Amino acid sequence: WHKTLDQVLWACRNSPKESTGSTPFRLTYGHDAVLPVEIMMQSIRVQRQLELPPDHYWNLMLDELIDVDEERLQALDALIRQK
Repeated sequence: WHKTLDQVLWACRNSPKESTGSTPFRLTYGHDAVLPVEIMMQSIRVQRQLELPPDHYWNLMLDELIDVDEERLQALDALIRQK
């Protein structure tokens, strides 16, 4: 079990939850996780990130963290409505 725990946690954190309509990862970081296969195969998303100047990339990431507050509030509203 201990050998697969990290994979199980990855799956749980990156699977959309019906109760919130989002993934725990997205509600934490403001964007979807980059899957290991996306990195290995240089997906379009990874290629675009690599093309950005570091300062611009960090500013985009910070903007996403600011915007995630609204998404968190929507998830909270969804949870409250379900009670």
